[in-house]
Amino acid sequence: MNKKLSVIIPLYNAEKYIEECIASIIKAEPYDKEIIVVNNNSTDKSAEKASSFKEVRFFNETKVGPCAARNKGIKESTGEILIFLDNDLIVDKNCLLEIINTFNESEKIVCVGGAGHSYDRNNLISMSHEVRLMGYAPNKNGIFEVRTVPTMTFGVLRKALDEVGYFDEHLMGAEDYDLCLRLKNKGFKCVMNTNAKVYHHHPTTIKDLSDKWFKYGIMWVIANKKHKVHSELLKTVLWLLLFVVSTALIVINYKFIILSFFIFILPWLIFYSVDTLKFVIKWKKISLLLFPLVHQTVIVSRSLGILYAVMKSMR
Repeated sequence: MNKKLSVIIPLYNAEKYIEECIASIIKAEPYDKEIIVVNNNSTDKSAEKASSFKEVRFFNETKVGPCAARNKGIKESTGEILIFLDNDLIVDKNCLLEIINTFNESEKIVCVGGAGHSYDRNNLISMSHEVRLMGYAPNKNGIFEVRTVPTMTFGVLRKALDEVGYFDEHLMGAEDYDLCLRLKNKGFKCVMNTNAKVYHHHPTTIKDLSDKWFKYGIMWVIANKKHKVHSELLKTVLWLLLFVVSTALIVINYKFIILSFFIFILPWLIFYSVDTLKFVIKWKKISLLLFPLVHQTVIVSRSLGILYAVMKSMR
């Protein structure tokens, strides 16, 4: 596939990262590409730093939200292949080529994601976010179909966007899930290529991680309501019910802790332990044995976000 490439970056208050991000994109093949940065109301020196690169086509978008910035980038771009990247990551030198070449695998493939590795490989919280966000097992490599391609590294064919529409500017999260649903409803495939690597600045504290996943939960409900997808919400409700029952039993009488262990703690412990051991072996980090605990924090935060959104919509 010999088609022109446009790399689009929505920019908001990323003065610490944007120069390194753009520099890595410039160095990555293919060299014949346009780089578009859309500033979305930054209040720091992000715009100044990004616009200083002669290789960058720089624009401003005053409508709040990354989706509005991405859509502005689409309208200003000239490429047939569009790759959206977050403003706080660096790309591997072969990342863009890997994404481009993946489109050759099948005419049905119109959306390709890259593997978002943690920039800080020594931070347990950051690594946990990587695992949970990407949603694939450590022994899974190559190209495979996924439900959602995260927008931090999101390659898509322009002709597909022309058919299903651009990013939903009403969504401040889960916009990737929404767009992938629209593409799949048209019979297209969304896939991940683990050889297309980026290194992303993930959350490094429990608070930041919890806040991010709480917001994901809220936006996820809005996206599902838009598409009338109720089965996923039911799974969360059942999980929350188990959690509440287990907690209530322990509060009522500590002797119920064994029962709670078997109906709630043991199932998720088994579920996560298998993959956790694989990650420990792969990355040779004993600290990763704590993954299940961090993952549970993520699930609780996301579930509370879902519950909040559901209750708010019932008012």
